[in-house]
This record gives sequence, C-alpha cells and structure tokens, in this order.
Amino acid sequence: MRRTTITDPVTISVTGTTLQARDIAGNTSSFGLVGWDQLEDPHSFDEPIDAVTVGRVSEIRYDLLNMVDIQRVDGTLPQPQSESGSDEDGGDNAVGPTDTPDTESAAERTAGDEDATNPRLSVEAGDQELTLPDGAYICRFDANLFVRLRFDAPVTIKNRSRGPMTISFEHPTRVTFGFKSPVDYPRDEITVAPTPNGVATALSYLSRSIETTTADRVHRNYRGYPPLLAVDDNATETIVPDSIRENTPETGLELVVPPDLSTLFVAAPLAYYLGARVRTTEQVGLESDRAGATAGAGAGVGSGAGTKNMDAGEARDDSSCDSNGNDSNSSDNSDSNDNSASNSTITPYLHAPAIDFHHEFANGPAFATAVRALLQRTFFLDLLVSWIEPTEPTVLESDALTDAGIDLSDCPEQSIAERVQTYLSLPDEPIDEILPQWPYRMTVAPTAAHIDVLPHLLYDLAAIETPAGSCFEVEGDGESGSGSGSECECECECENKVVDKSTGTASDSNTEDSRRIGELRSWDTEDEADTLDDPLAMRRRIHGVLDDGTIADEAGKRADGDPLTPHAPRSQANWSTFIAHPKAYENRLSDLEQQSDERTVIVVFATESIPESAREQIVDTYRRRSDAVSPRVERVDDPTRVELADVFTAGADFLHYIGDCDDDGVGFACTDGTLSPTALPGNEVGLFQLDAANAAGVARRLIEVGSIAGVAGYRTPASERDVSVTTTIGELLLYGQSLATAHTCATVQTDGSGGVVVGDGTHRFVAKWQPSEIQSLQEADDGTIRGLSVPFPVDPVGAHWRGNRPENKRLIPATITHEIAPEGLSEYISNTVRPIYYNGEFYWPEEQKQLLYPMS
Repeated sequence: MRRTTITDPVTISVTGTTLQARDIAGNTSSFGLVGWDQLEDPHSFDEPIDAVTVGRVSEIRYDLLNMVDIQRVDGTLPQPQSESGSDEDGGDNAVGPTDTPDTESAAERTAGDEDATNPRLSVEAGDQELTLPDGAYICRFDANLFVRLRFDAPVTIKNRSRGPMTISFEHPTRVTFGFKSPVDYPRDEITVAPTPNGVATALSYLSRSIETTTADRVHRNYRGYPPLLAVDDNATETIVPDSIRENTPETGLELVVPPDLSTLFVAAPLAYYLGARVRTTEQVGLESDRAGATAGAGAGVGSGAGTKNMDAGEARDDSSCDSNGNDSNSSDNSDSNDNSASNSTITPYLHAPAIDFHHEFANGPAFATAVRALLQRTFFLDLLVSWIEPTEPTVLESDALTDAGIDLSDCPEQSIAERVQTYLSLPDEPIDEILPQWPYRMTVAPTAAHIDVLPHLLYDLAAIETPAGSCFEVEGDGESGSGSGSECECECECENKVVDKSTGTASDSNTEDSRRIGELRSWDTEDEADTLDDPLAMRRRIHGVLDDGTIADEAGKRADGDPLTPHAPRSQANWSTFIAHPKAYENRLSDLEQQSDERTVIVVFATESIPESAREQIVDTYRRRSDAVSPRVERVDDPTRVELADVFTAGADFLHYIGDCDDDGVGFACTDGTLSPTALPGNEVGLFQLDAANAAGVARRLIEVGSIAGVAGYRTPASERDVSVTTTIGELLLYGQSLATAHTCATVQTDGSGGVVVGDGTHRFVAKWQPSEIQSLQEADDGTIRGLSVPFPVDPVGAHWRGNRPENKRLIPATITHEIAPEGLSEYISNTVRPIYYNGEFYWPEEQKQLLYPMS
C-alpha cells in the first residue's frame, strides 16, 4: 500500500536512451529511443491526455504486453505488406477503455481480402512486421498507462515474440508521446445541504468528471472521479464551486424525481452517466410558480439544449442556482424521508424538451429496476456505438443486434439525449436478452450520513438500491425479511421475477421461464441455463451493503461455516458479497490504484497450532505467484504487540493474519497481550485476511484506521480448528481479482465457509475495467469438455476473449463458452495463464498439467 500526495498526474523524463512516464501511483511505461532531439511543438490528441512530450527520433522500442492499435487520422489505411509468424499469445485478452474490439492481425485480414482498406490496424504479441505508407498516425498502447504516439511519416513496425517491438522511421521523425494515468482522483468538492433539494443539485454536477457527451463517455479514460460531496448539517443550500459549475457539460436531459433521498440515491448512477440535471418535483413546482406556468412543463431546460453535442467546456444553465452557483431551492430542511410515503405516488420522469423526449419511470420499489434497466441499456449500447468504425464491430452482442434488425449506425452523430431517445425506442425483447446484466450493485440506506459515499459508488458504476427496494435480505435484524431462502417479495429484478424494463413491473417467472433474467438467445455460444450450473459463473456479479456501524460487529457473533453471515446480502443468484464501510472509500483515495507488478505480502503467524512445515508451505505458495506479479513475501512469527504494530506501520498490499483475536473482539492476541487497531501508530496495510476468531469487529476497526478492505474469518479458535489454511483469497488477489470475488471463489472451494468481507470489497490490484478471467472446466456426458471464461468485472466497460479464439469476443460482464475436444485440452491448458477451476478445486499454472489425466 502506497500513500500518495497528489501532484501532477503524470511526469515524463528522458534519461540517456530511455523515455519513462510515471504517474502519481507509481505506474510506469518506458520506451527505448534511438536518437532523440527534444522539440517544443507537440501534436494534439482528440482524447484526454495528462502529459505530453515531443522529439525527433529514428526508432522507438517497447516491450509489448498486450496489443497496439494503429489509426490513420488523415484517410484510409491500405493493408500493409506484412510478415507474420505464429501467435504464441494464447492467454486471455481484453479490449481496453478505448481500444477497438477487433484484434485480428493485419496479415490475417490481408489474406482474406487483398483490396481491403481500413482506418485502423491492430498488432498483437507474436512475430509480425508492418510497413505503413506516408500518413498521419496514432498508435495506442493500454498497459500500466494509457500511451498515445502521434507522428506524420512512413513507418515500419516490427514485433517479435521474444523481443521488444520496434517502431522505425526512414529519417528522424517528429513524434509526440502522450500519457494518461489510469488512476483517477477527485479534484473538486461540493458542499451539500442534507435535504432532498440540496442533494438533487449536487447530483446534477457529478458528471463534471466525464469529458465528452459522445458515446465515448462510456470509456474509462473519459470518465474521471466525480467531485466529492461534503455534507454540511447546518447548510441551507448546496454550494457548487465555479470550477465545477462552469465545466459541467449541458446534455439537455433532466431527471425529475420525488423529493426524498431514497429516490435520489437510486437515481444517482443514471443521472451521473447521462449527465442529466436532477431536480425534485418540489423544485420544479417552485420554479414553475415563479414563471406562472404549469408545474413541471419544461422547467429549467435552456432553449436548444440537447440539440448540440457539447464539449466539457460548455457549461449547463442551472436556473435553480443563484448567481454564485448555490442551490436556491433548498429551503426544505425536513427529514429527507419523512414524506417518502406521500411521494410514492409521484411519477419520476426523464425528459429533454428540446427534442420532445419524455420518459416516465415506475414509482415506488420498482423505480430501482427501471433505472438500472435504462442505465444498462444506455451504457452497453453506447459502448457498441463507440466501436462503430468502417470495419464492423466483432463482439457477439453487436452481431446479435444486427441479426435482430437493430441498426445503431446513426447513433454516433447523435447527442446524448437523442441517443437515449433512440435506445428507448428499440424493442425490449432482443435488447434485454442480448445485453449482459449489470455486474455491480450496492444497497445503501438513504440517510444524510451516506451522501458523501455516492461519488465513490458512481466512479465504480455501482447500481444503487435502498433496503426497501432490494430483494437482498438481511438476517437477524428483524427489518428486511426472514433470512436466507425466503421468497422474494419485492419488485426488483431477480431470478424470481420477470420485469417489464420500461415500467419496472414484475410478474411470476413460473409462467414465463423463457423470459428468465439473463437468458440469452440461440445466437450465443453461452447457454445461461447451463452457465448457472457453474459455481463461479453464478457468483460473477458483486453486491455490497453499506455498513450502518453495527453490521460488521454482528457478523462476528455468527458461527463458523455461514458463507454470508448476518446483514450480508443474500439472493438465489449467489452474488459475491461484502459489507462496505464509508471510511474505506476515503482510504482508497490515499492508496491510488497501482498497476505495478510489485506487491508486498506479509504472513503473520500468531498461533502455535501451525507447525513449521505448514508455515513454510504457506509462504512458498505466495512466492510461487511470481508467474502473475512480483510479490515480496515476508513472514512474521509469534509477534509481540510492538512487533505487530510495526508490521501495520510499515505497511503491505496484503496481510494474512493467522491466529486469534481476543474474546471480546477488540484486538489481536499477541504473545504479550492484546493489540487494538485503535492503538496503532499508523496503518499502511491495504487489504487483509484475518484467519482468526472474533475478527469481524477487529476488521472493521482496521478499516476505520486506514485499511481498504479485508476478510474476517472464523468463530472457532485456532487451537480447535483444522490447521490447514487457505491461501486462495490472497493468490486470487495477486491474479487481479477483487477481494469480494476472491473471497467468494475461495468459499466455493470450501463449501461456503470463510467469514465475511468488510470495507470496499471491489478493491483489487488491477484496473477495475480489466476482466481478470478465471477458466472453469466441466466434463459433458459425451466426453467433450466445456471451458468457461468467467470475467468477474467491476466496471463493465470493454470486451474480452481468449487470444487464440477471437471469434468469441463478448462484452465484459458476459461469460464465454468454449467446446474443447479431449485431444485439444493440452493446447487449451497451455494457452491459459490464469487459474483454472475444476471439480471444486483451483489449479494454478504450475499444477494445470495434472488436469490432462482425469479429463483426457
């Protein structure tokens, strides 16, 4: 874990023959240079860039980790002369936040069409050589940093499977290097009055961090961190700084909702992504009264708004703010939800008067379903629209929409309001069946204490539900249902319901099994009914509950073996679950996402029950994960309070504590007494796993003093339980899984035992848009083997595929099925660089050859 002081997002240095860019979290990208003369006139880029440098260079060398996308910006790109050897990269691939999904090599295309022309090419790992004629080009690399090269010259690009890629020019050529950090952090803050009107005003400006209104807004490098929200209990109006108000783009969309926090919380993700101005019906009524007009009739939308595709610099007109940008309609300081019952009859709506667009949502509990459905539809269709090029998109979802008669070709030129109008005009049946489900939900109690968490959830694109509108039940509190296994009685979208997504109403699925949520059509390689038999695929989505301060402590009172513990979300969909804590989101801003392969793992043995041989095996297991990252593994035996405090002060990316906590669940049981997290002089441990009795309260206190998330384990003391210790959670973290997913996968392996995740369970060591797949293998009765690629996303942007099977590209939340003949199993395993799950066990790369014997 690295605490970071915010400075420049990216700094660039040239030392000798090496150009290196480093961002604020320590992520780096380096290029070798042959001949470099610094210049002062960089090219421009049409996307957000944090830092640029320009110079004259003869050759550039780069260790290619994934792929490079080459775009000609001054015309069509004739297919180049190309030499291609075998593609040795058979691992899993992903389309990055701005990549084209097409990953076929230029040589493969040339073989199929000698006369093809194309504005883009992609070069993958393997032996390839491309010669491009004189022209203006942009090369895109998405690795530790987003890298862009811009030049105007003929070029030869050579890639070697066992050496660096080279970009060579006939003569020294002016080349501009542009870099953008994948790490986002909030740069602005809004002071919020804790009233519905005050929150509505604040939500209207969170989209200030999205830098375009085109369909490209779907991509991560266009979506920054929303402004933070600082709640002032004494404020009577929300204060929006000029830097936010003047740079929030006008989209022409307005979302009008009842004046209660429950509805506003649920609406927040949709309003954020759409860039919609949010107003309560009370604000609309006040403004209409001033204008002497009928309540809600087009109030507050500027003339012509929504007909222009405005850039981020064009500010929205907000007539509900005074001349200083402050909310002028926040006079209602009553409790935010006292009038929620009367508001249940008010129909929320989204409209854009400039284009005569009006869409009504269901009110009450069904509102959450309808909002999530529109977010899902708009986001994924924007993603497909952003990939429309002269070359056709190749993800299977795009092909399926085309086969169903859905034409998106006019959408790239439309404003965001026009795109939403178009998307809602499309028939539900093919759209809802083809697009994947939303992968991440949060249940949040709609209180003023949780307002400041909203920007963090929106950055992760969590769909928000309130407890009353969620089918995920809470055990043991007597408020939200009777516990696990009871029938779903709410109106939200779950496996027991069939939902009309335009209105949010539900019906029994017993009479309409073919409309079961998530079912895909026959065009797809994935049979969802079969997929749901796979224990990993069943849990590929994430669901959290925001802690109210008592959940984690109550969790520690449960017996060993309960997979979810009380208050954790439950449903028949078996989501990966966690108990969030508001402090965790503050802590993660201090530990900006590092894409570095260098990770520190510390294993603490605080019990005599683990023999020396087992201790060595546990430590060696983490060290073997050098195939994924470069872990520095340290071991601490039988620590005193001072020694353990020193461990937390020094810090680690992941700490695995094996021992006990004291009987009261206050702190760690050390050799000389109890160490409470509140007594730590500092806590630099990011993620942790506590294999300890009475650990839930200790885990929550670790979050309060600096950690981001952790797993609180057993009720049974170490001296009374099996000495075997699972390292699956930590190993999956090193492979890029979020803590919630890693924990769920580990509990699948152990039949549901293993404690509870507290803190930000979505946190992981790779960018949240990367799929971090796991391969799951199953044997069929006919002897064939099914390989299932399970992506486990947080942010759902992008697509994924296996490197040697690019014909099956899917949007990231979807799984991909591969039918494998027995004789092809060896090749399939050889081309897998991540864990394989088979018959209840994870097989790590060094163990995967063992699968050839029971399966082939």
